[in-house]
Amino acid sequence: MMNNTNGVRTFGLVLLLGLASFGCDADTVEFDEGLELELDETVENLLAAGYGEDEIELSEDEQVVVDDAVVTLQASRGLAEVDDPPSNDGIGSYSTEQQTLSSASFCDEQNGRTIALRTAHNRYMRAGSGNEGWAIDQLTYIGTWEEFTVVCDGADVSLRTAHGRYLRAGNVNEDWRVNQQSFIGPWERLTAVPLGDGIWAFRTAHNRYLRAAFANENWEIDQLHYIGTWERFTIVPRQSDCDVTNVVAGCNDPVC
Repeated sequence: MMNNTNGVRTFGLVLLLGLASFGCDADTVEFDEGLELELDETVENLLAAGYGEDEIELSEDEQVVVDDAVVTLQASRGLAEVDDPPSNDGIGSYSTEQQTLSSASFCDEQNGRTIALRTAHNRYMRAGSGNEGWAIDQLTYIGTWEEFTVVCDGADVSLRTAHGRYLRAGNVNEDWRVNQQSFIGPWERLTAVPLGDGIWAFRTAHNRYLRAAFANENWEIDQLHYIGTWERFTIVPRQSDCDVTNVVAGCNDPVC
């Protein structure tokens, strides 16, 4: 993930992109704001489509390249089977007013319900215990720690974990990590953004979006500044009136 420090962007995937191979500074590279967003999402989409880190490069003219072919943002979305983000700027953001209205719709449907959140990696968001620092990450099946209760206050969404705590979005001082807190404050409030077909993104108090990282980042949940492939979550109902007979490790989701 790219981190922003005083306007200079640092690639978390420097080696992945092979910047040093064509004489770039291996620590920092400056990008136009719009371009850097496209580069971030293009790489993310290619990883989701199954390309290896060693196959993806960044050319001298700041284009993403795979097998000597330039891959555009639009092409990467096609490879990852991701529709264009529903936004006015093409990067994947809604206006705050639109997001508030959409979040109210989410609360109308889900407030008080228990759900699981399936990530783009076909894993499920998981709330670890205190022994794990109350971390939020991903697991391959739905168990107790992969269930969240939706608690709404107006259009604000909070997710209560199996430990009686609430999902919390840290700030830049915590490297945008996501963990759990014992009460609901500003950082425990989310805005739900609909993406269609039961898929949602969740905007945090820091105007970023929950992100489900890949294996090379230990399946962690953190935050990114736009909606791409890894910022999409599918809602899986977990109500008592569902057929949960086969809900064990490796089995199908419940059907309501």
